[in-house]
Amino acid sequence: MALTVYTSDSDIFAEYTCLPGNQPQNNKNWIGIWEGTQVLWETAPLAYQYIRSNNPSDALCIYQERALNMSYIIGYGTGSLSHCGEESAVSEKGEEKTARRTKQKEEIQHINIGTVGATIQVTTSGTAGTQILAKIAAISVGNNTLLLEYTTPQGNIPSTNKNWVGIWPGSVVSYNGNNVLYRQEVRSDFNTGQICIQGFAFTIDTTYTIAYATGPDWSDIAATVTFTTQGYSK
Repeated sequence: MALTVYTSDSDIFAEYTCLPGNQPQNNKNWIGIWEGTQVLWETAPLAYQYIRSNNPSDALCIYQERALNMSYIIGYGTGSLSHCGEESAVSEKGEEKTARRTKQKEEIQHINIGTVGATIQVTTSGTAGTQILAKIAAISVGNNTLLLEYTTPQGNIPSTNKNWVGIWPGSVVSYNGNNVLYRQEVRSDFNTGQICIQGFAFTIDTTYTIAYATGPDWSDIAATVTFTTQGYSK
């Protein structure tokens, strides 16, 4: 996954590239924006948009009120903001915009922001700042153990947001759970750390792909890593 931003006058645009196999429109992927330097996990975004196509990469305008000398944070979510409705606040004016923001505040307890898997900063000068992406890496692979290292956006609590890791055969994961060999919840309260998988029997000289998901659904996969186990040594 990749995420970047650029600005024009008061507009803020987001440009994204999805993981292979993800269908962002079908899977209700979205992009939102908050003021400040960190996603406010308990607060509705200033504006958001569902991604309207299944193209693996695209760009869209998500905010048209950028204030000078204000920093923003943009987040890419893999799960639906279903309680916010289908339209973005970007295109609304006046009373309609005020009504939507009031509704968002009233419905914040129903909004799932926990699926944010990538963030990028918009600096006070309007340029792109730090990008943080969900990542997963295989550190050590044994006959029936696997040590993983993960990174997610700042403020994410994997246990609260029901993050999980899964194992698929080969180099392709599915976004509906097909062919998954193993799945384990991430029980950590920290946005970075290590995960130990025990009891899964790896086959020698075999390719596997590990997925990290930032939400509870199969379609919440935000990062993958592929590796091949060693064969017999001669």
